[in-house]
Amino acid sequence: MALLSEQDQRVVREHLTAIQQPVTLLLFTQTFDAPETARMARQVLDELAGLNDLIRVEEVNFVLERERAAKYGIEHIPAIVLLSG
Repeated sequence: MALLSEQDQRVVREHLTAIQQPVTLLLFTQTFDAPETARMARQVLDELAGLNDLIRVEEVNFVLERERAAKYGIEHIPAIVLLSG
């Protein structure tokens, strides 16, 4: 079940047309014992990515990729980092 209604999807899709280059959304989470908010964050990001072909979602394991998390100052999950260019 989608979180965004069809009307909300239309509005968000219109706003996302401003994106001119590929964007990667890094979602920091973990495989085991992740909070419910991590699952919800993934669902929201997947819905956003489905509205614009220039948006890509990459899930990063907070536990296994500590160095990468530290690089972006991530201390808690879920966390999202937006990368472009």
